[in-house]
Amino acid sequence: MLPGKLLGIPLFTIFWTFFIYSFLGWIYESTFVSIRKKTFVNRGFLNGPIIPIYGCGAMLVELGFFNSKMIPITETATLLHMIEVFIIGMILASILEYVTSYFMEKWFHAKWWDYSDYPLNIKGRISLRSSLFWGVLSVVGVYVMQPLVHRFIIHLKRPVCDYILYACIVAGSVDFYLTVRVTLHLTRKLAAVEKLKEVLYEYSSGIHWYDKAEEWKEKIERSKWYEHVVTIKNNKLHHMVYKRLFKAFPKLKVVDRQQVFEEFKKKLLSIRR
Repeated sequence: MLPGKLLGIPLFTIFWTFFIYSFLGWIYESTFVSIRKKTFVNRGFLNGPIIPIYGCGAMLVELGFFNSKMIPITETATLLHMIEVFIIGMILASILEYVTSYFMEKWFHAKWWDYSDYPLNIKGRISLRSSLFWGVLSVVGVYVMQPLVHRFIIHLKRPVCDYILYACIVAGSVDFYLTVRVTLHLTRKLAAVEKLKEVLYEYSSGIHWYDKAEEWKEKIERSKWYEHVVTIKNNKLHHMVYKRLFKAFPKLKVVDRQQVFEEFKKKLLSIRR
């Protein structure tokens, strides 16, 4: 059995809350985007059917409102309590969204979502519209969803569901590791494409007119830059992850290399497996 508690809440409950809401968030976003695109879209950063930011938000709600000190607020749904949940949930979720966006941009040199076109936004990471949505979702979560989830978790059979939870943690961790590892290579690949374009430009413009065509071909094919580029075709894992991410995040923006990224994406999507 999964041991331990956090703020008086069993870790078993906390982790199941994370995976349940991550899965529900994936269903919501994938359904919404798929209907708009009229084709199935596996939404989310990871390849599996979870979107962790929803699970993390639900964990914050669980830890923030269902610990021993805050339970009275969740048990009595007065207008004042609902306003408190709305404000606190909105602030916590907005902080979570901002921090997630900030670190994903720093790690991957890319913007995965951008609220710059929305009024009252902060650096495109969060906006009043999204924050209000998180506030409403917090109220619905505390007074509607979480009581149902609690009843569901209470009836889970132990220790079978402990093993299922362990399997989910392992599978999610492997998915996270592989996705992060492949995505971190994106910047290197874009740099490779950019460098290769510079080399080809120098050759085509005659800057190094004294080099023979065969020598240039040999330089390009032996360069590490070229090796990174050909992995687009040869690495099935990279191809699969990139293709899914580009479909899931069509507005993905790469810092300082957007033009090269668009060319890279177009080339990658044109490769058929």
